[in-house]
Amino acid sequence: IGYGWTRHIHPEDLSTGLEAFKDAVEQKAPIKVEYRMKRHDGEYRNIVDEGVPRFNFKGELVGYIGSAVDVTDFRRAKEIAEEANKRKSQFLANMSHE
Repeated sequence: IGYGWTRHIHPEDLSTGLEAFKDAVEQKAPIKVEYRMKRHDGEYRNIVDEGVPRFNFKGELVGYIGSAVDVTDFRRAKEIAEEANKRKSQFLANMSHE
């Protein structure tokens, strides 16, 4: 598969991402896949790519309509919140023992 945008996918995610796209096209099914993609400044960002198949009047698959959303900041915020919650629980557990 020769998609130009794939050269920006992290090498560790490329085969998984392409396999997901290939399977969706073969099955004419919706797709949802996550991968890391390199930005213009060289930073990799987490992308969630979702799409639904588009068909012509003959029922032939002609492409996908969807979105690619950068979820990197959301993931980082979630990790920070989970860590803060864990520390709070540890603090409260220590306080109750004293």
